[in-house]
Amino acid sequence: MSGGTFRIPWVLREDAGVERRREWVRLGVPVPEGLLREADAVAIVDAADCQLPGQARALSRWPDATIRWLLVDALADVPAHGVAQFGVLPAGDARQSRQPDAPVLKLEPQEEDWTVDTGAARFRLCRSGEALISSVRVGDQERLTPAGVTVRLRGCSGRLYTAVTRRLYVEESGPIYARLVAEGVFRGEDGESALEFKARFSFVSGATGLDLEYQIRNPHAAYHPGGLWDLADRGTVLFEDLSLALEPAGPVNALHWYAESPERLRREEPIPWSVYQDSSGGENWDSSNHVDGQNRSGVLFRGYRVRCGDAGEHMLIAEGDRATPAVEVHGAAGSIAATCEDFWQNFPKALRWNGAALSVGLFPGESGVPHALQGGEQKRHRVFLEFRGSGEASCLAQRQRPLRVAIDPDWVETSRVIEAFVAASHDPNAEYLRYVNAIIEGPHAFCKKRELIDEYGWRNFGELYADHEAVRDRGSRPLVSHYNNQYDFIHGALVHYLRTGDGRWRDLGVEAARHTIDIDIYHTDEDRAAFNRGLFWHTDHHMPAATCTHRTYSGHNGRGPSYGGGPSNEHNYTSGLLLYFHLTGDPEAAAAVLELADWVIDMDDGSKSALGLIDPGPTGLASKTVGDDYHKAGRGAGNSINAVLDAYQLSAKRAYLDKAEELIRRCIHPADDVEALGLAEPEYRW
Repeated sequence: MSGGTFRIPWVLREDAGVERRREWVRLGVPVPEGLLREADAVAIVDAADCQLPGQARALSRWPDATIRWLLVDALADVPAHGVAQFGVLPAGDARQSRQPDAPVLKLEPQEEDWTVDTGAARFRLCRSGEALISSVRVGDQERLTPAGVTVRLRGCSGRLYTAVTRRLYVEESGPIYARLVAEGVFRGEDGESALEFKARFSFVSGATGLDLEYQIRNPHAAYHPGGLWDLADRGTVLFEDLSLALEPAGPVNALHWYAESPERLRREEPIPWSVYQDSSGGENWDSSNHVDGQNRSGVLFRGYRVRCGDAGEHMLIAEGDRATPAVEVHGAAGSIAATCEDFWQNFPKALRWNGAALSVGLFPGESGVPHALQGGEQKRHRVFLEFRGSGEASCLAQRQRPLRVAIDPDWVETSRVIEAFVAASHDPNAEYLRYVNAIIEGPHAFCKKRELIDEYGWRNFGELYADHEAVRDRGSRPLVSHYNNQYDFIHGALVHYLRTGDGRWRDLGVEAARHTIDIDIYHTDEDRAAFNRGLFWHTDHHMPAATCTHRTYSGHNGRGPSYGGGPSNEHNYTSGLLLYFHLTGDPEAAAAVLELADWVIDMDDGSKSALGLIDPGPTGLASKTVGDDYHKAGRGAGNSINAVLDAYQLSAKRAYLDKAEELIRRCIHPADDVEALGLAEPEYRW
């Protein structure tokens, strides 16, 4: 470390009215150049500078190899409805904590599995086979049957496929937090499904539960005849159900659940039970945003329903609009509980107890239409599982409403990590700040605009309504159109979060980032180089999204043989995804930045085009703007250069820097007549 004494201030805010004890929090903090060389040279501290259980690692570095972004994990205490101050200090400046030490996470590799010991529970994850988790022991009690935790997929023909792990590895580890990843396929009696999965297991010191992020992907190409990208083309995979299941060891004597609030917990006999969210529950729950490939509505009813009893006596016992539920089954040794993040926002969703197993419907079969993953599309769901001993309090409500974290905006400004960054408190332009703040508060806030076209559901949540595209529309219902990648909203939202510390900006930015990574990037290597791993444009100007969802061109809007297209360079935005990675450490964001940069290189590589044998030289697809004949300063070349530079910052691979230099030389020359380029015309150059 070369920078001497420093203190990086950050704050936690508790909004749920629940006292937090040693709750895991994660944040990325910017560090000035030259200040910090090694991540293990810092301590995470409370307001009195007493050290907290924690860990840190570098996410990116300055040219002098000092740390630019530091990812911090800590176990922190915050009172109900309270605000608590924390910091990052040089390790030698921290005071010793007076609290008992947190148990150190232990990861033990074995021939057939990995064991994770949190100090409160021992989990066994299988390197191969059908059980994602084969054993959970709390104290001396085994909490699962030998079947463990499994995931099954049911196709539209009724065929069953079980998720089978092919690879298990440690992605991140430390004394208080660790993450393992399982990757695999779905296998049935008739072979393998076209889909694949990735499961991330997150463990925290002292916890008897875990977070499971489950990603399902269709890695194959879409068909897109004539440059049209509608649902239900030959590349789309349809299926009826995808559910996670776990069977408690030992008899269950009670079932507890709530639908909207833990304060309204109910107790039932352990008979079959379910809560199912079919739509958002909002005023426009049946928006045309939710159509299937045949342009028919994909929702059945408003909100959620809770049922119990055997199939012949499946009684409706509760219903409502928007569920944030949890369910737990109790036995002599304790309880097993489950819930999902953003349950109603990412509808359809289900939690179930069938009398023998607890299950989470990630894509539930209760839906009225089959689920469809387009070619190159993926979706991540986050599940919280908890295995408590008898008499222990649940933490699921806290996981549903995590602590809000903010970094001191003055520190961000001082760090100079973000160019031209100014803390909002230092900005003299009050009129500008009021204007921008209309995005998060007031009658035109983006979260309120969501309600107009019901920008919810697993494919839409995190998207932004493009209401400006509806100015010419005279229909009886709002025109469905999506901003997705008309500009880098993610970057703007997260910069304003850092400028203000207001968590509403962070919510919008994080939700948009996760949506973009899953839905808007074409995750395939099976199409042409100009499209593979590319970013889809916003939906077509002044036209309904119809059945193309977020993929620009729909056959319902076809305007003749010249209509259509696909991913292209002019709306390729990576800086927001990079900032999201730096703030959260989400590995899918880092992978997405590299995907989009590789797409720039590949689309420009003539050897990978249809005419590669004749002319392997650059195609110009990375540098054109509007027309194929313009390769000067413009948004196309600018976004391509920016993407490869972001990838270079992330990876330090020279190939990305080389591509940036090549594009700059191609598009800028000292003899250019700048006035003649028409750079003041944003529609054709911006």
